[in-house]
Amino acid sequence: MMVGARLAIAKPGGHQEPDYLSACIAQHGVTTLHFVPSMLQLFLRHGDMAQCASLKRIVCSGEALPLATVQRCLQQLPQAELHNLYGPTEAAVDVSSWQCLPDDPRPLVPIGKPIANTQLHILDDQLQPLPPGIAGELHIGGIQVARGYLNRAALSAERFIADPFSAEPQARLYKTGDLARWLPDGNIEYLGRNDFQVKIHGLRIELGEIEQQLRQCSGVEDAAILAREDESGGKRLVAYVIAPEQTAAAAEWRRQLQQHLPDFMVPSCFIRLDAFPLSPNGKLDRKALPAPANMQETAAYEAPQGELEQQLAELWSELLGTTRIGRDDDFFALGGHSLHAIQLLVKLKRHGHSLGIKTLFAHSTLRGQARILTDGVPATAPATSEPLQQLLTRLNQASFTFKQVERLNHAITPDSVWMIHPAVTGCDVYRDLANYLEKDFNVLGINNYNLFQQPHITSLRELAAYYLGHMRLSPARPVRLLGWSLGGLIALEMAAQLESQGYRDIQLFLLDTFYRTPFQIRSEPGMLAAMLAMLGIDGEAADRALKAEPTELTLAKQTLSAPLQHARITLFKATEDANLNITGLGDERELLAIADNGLSAICQHLQVHPLPCNHHSIIFSHEEIGRALRQSSRTPAMLGNLP
Repeated sequence: MMVGARLAIAKPGGHQEPDYLSACIAQHGVTTLHFVPSMLQLFLRHGDMAQCASLKRIVCSGEALPLATVQRCLQQLPQAELHNLYGPTEAAVDVSSWQCLPDDPRPLVPIGKPIANTQLHILDDQLQPLPPGIAGELHIGGIQVARGYLNRAALSAERFIADPFSAEPQARLYKTGDLARWLPDGNIEYLGRNDFQVKIHGLRIELGEIEQQLRQCSGVEDAAILAREDESGGKRLVAYVIAPEQTAAAAEWRRQLQQHLPDFMVPSCFIRLDAFPLSPNGKLDRKALPAPANMQETAAYEAPQGELEQQLAELWSELLGTTRIGRDDDFFALGGHSLHAIQLLVKLKRHGHSLGIKTLFAHSTLRGQARILTDGVPATAPATSEPLQQLLTRLNQASFTFKQVERLNHAITPDSVWMIHPAVTGCDVYRDLANYLEKDFNVLGINNYNLFQQPHITSLRELAAYYLGHMRLSPARPVRLLGWSLGGLIALEMAAQLESQGYRDIQLFLLDTFYRTPFQIRSEPGMLAAMLAMLGIDGEAADRALKAEPTELTLAKQTLSAPLQHARITLFKATEDANLNITGLGDERELLAIADNGLSAICQHLQVHPLPCNHHSIIFSHEEIGRALRQSSRTPAMLGNLP
């Protein structure tokens, strides 16, 4: 209107009538339209595009814009530009803009860059800026940010905070509650609400993240995810999908999601809809989505056949609380999740059957599982692809006669490496690596105090000091410390304390250790116990591991006593998703995107070696680890140790 354009106002409710809108566009020669994405979908499906030749641009905001909607719009209305805008009412609505292009290869539609006089910040919980690729809360600064909420002082103080990036004393940031991340080209990708989270079996799940991934599956035009209570009172993820009938079915969508998401984030039920229910303002009305009991996709019922299928059906019924189980029913479609899966493996083992967890996910129907058990397919893949199971099994093999320091090989050499235990188990997990290094290094293991002793040491600094007190270190020789996961964090604190004592020639070799990532460290309740039971680890061994787990999760969240100034650090970074949350890592796919595992924040000398393995199988990368250690023995000390 500021440049002389006319404003055509639709009749009350007319924005929800595609035929009326088409006629209105033709009647008034409308050139610019603004839609909520849900309404744009409806308009593209049912409107008369032949009457829309006057359109030059379409603007979308108010919801995430699905890629399928973008593609359909640019195909059906090729003469019109499509713009994706973002912004809340608290910042005078739109604060960023992105023009959609037909040949853009991005899987998700960005919200673009900030408009004039606007600053957008993606920050962690401590209001620290996050680098590209890392998700955080989006904050808005600039002249358009509101002063607060009328007569709601407490809420205003919570959401409108002092702007630490502005020189203006009265400047404010608005905490949007939206998750986003910077892209390498300076644009922003919207990831959903940070209050759009649910907890299922103790795991924090971002529903928006699942929706984004589901929208990229075959034939899916749009998707919504809800966490609904089942008959037993537990929660299950339900996916609502807009997709033509001739496109992929639930089994295929589940398979595609499993390639990108951990199993606990894959919905157990998929419901296909022609259109989403909308609120009066045209947005998705989640409360109106139908309950799974009314519309669940199920196969035609065929009763279990034979003793094995009957036995499987009884086990499924015990776990899932479902009485009518057919041969072609899917374990996960009936409400099964990752913990149920491991519990099923435990029950099968007690009945004399052996099935691997990956095999269970690949064959999730009753008929399929019975066939695998009958045909005698190996329960697990080769040992190197199930490293966590291989290592946990050693809990039963190890003697529980406690030694704080163990010699892990029989090398006769002055060059030594100290290997610090990871979580859940002891230093015995390094024995194969130690044997591989026997020609070059005398390997000494620091055993897991909290696994063997009481009371537990819950302070990272105290635990590191305790371990250093049991080590014989020579100021004339380099100090080499190696740690896997939590063991690496303990090694970092040991190095910090050594530096404070004057040591300078310290070399650390970290196997996929993380430091202070923006993601919550957590573990699914019961998962470790079920895995131990499945592997036949019980009694004292299992009891020690389960008692140590809470302490080790506490240790993993702690900070170093001081940043490292002199220590040289080699990080071996896993680049593949283990797709199984047992050891408390959490958000593993996001962690893979952190190039330095967060270590640059606390050290000056860091080298990163990406390896084609996951967090659990990295311990078997003997050749790569050995090469780096041998190179360290040929590298002269920089300053020498000065204790």
